[in-house]
Amino acid sequence: MSLTNIFSIGVSGINAYSNALSDVSTNIANSQSVGYKKTRTDFNQLIPNDVPSLNDAIGSTAIGGGVGTTTQLLASEQGNILRTDQPGNIAISGRGYFTVADQTSSNSGSPDIRFTRAGDFTLRDNGFLVNGNGDVLQGTRTTGPGQSTATTLGGLTAVNLQTTASSGQNLASFRIDPDGTVVAEYTSGTEETLFRLPVALFRNAGGLERAEGTAFRATTQSGNAALVDPGSQGSGQIEDRAIEASTVDIGEEFSRLISTQQAYSTNSRILSVADEFWRTIVDTAA
Repeated sequence: MSLTNIFSIGVSGINAYSNALSDVSTNIANSQSVGYKKTRTDFNQLIPNDVPSLNDAIGSTAIGGGVGTTTQLLASEQGNILRTDQPGNIAISGRGYFTVADQTSSNSGSPDIRFTRAGDFTLRDNGFLVNGNGDVLQGTRTTGPGQSTATTLGGLTAVNLQTTASSGQNLASFRIDPDGTVVAEYTSGTEETLFRLPVALFRNAGGLERAEGTAFRATTQSGNAALVDPGSQGSGQIEDRAIEASTVDIGEEFSRLISTQQAYSTNSRILSVADEFWRTIVDTAA
């Protein structure tokens, strides 16, 4: 093995463990973020450039070309369900995601649709249900229980309890039932069903990409969102006055942080040794 290869392998190790440290740091920073899904760094051996062909077997004397990484989003892991006393806080117990849009586009003809498990929604003065990321909850207008949710994203609209409440009625509170029904409760003692919330399912949730905050966007790898009624087709039910905690385990992440830092330091040492070796050769040749 040449010194060039040693330097190259050492640099690949530095880059790989830098990526791993970045992922661990992000996980730790979001340990208290509602609905956050942790990432995991996977390491893989790089194939040396001098292998004759990808179809040829690598012999026992072949020398690896260093290490690379891939980051896997563990989007399907279920976080703990935490009870709250806050109307509008909702969690999905099982598979699926809430459909949301950012505030600036939620009422436009083509809202910026995202998907999230962060159900810390609260009722704003303008009547919208908005979570901690500033995303507006999307649902289907309905006039009574039992009506199914929209099956396409184009059939959704921003959930607004102010503009949809019956005229002359004063909103006292509201609730969200396990089937996604949003029910307004008025000071007169009457109730009115206003919306149904869908649950978005994906063929490959691990293929989602991160958007702003703790939201995700669909990709070709994840497939398009399939909107279903909560509790149907393998989706989870909605739990009212509850939120889903981050899936980060602080103890596990600190353990990974220590082992990753040690590996980073070791790879740094490889570069130092290679540099000393190079200086010795240069001095000897001189």
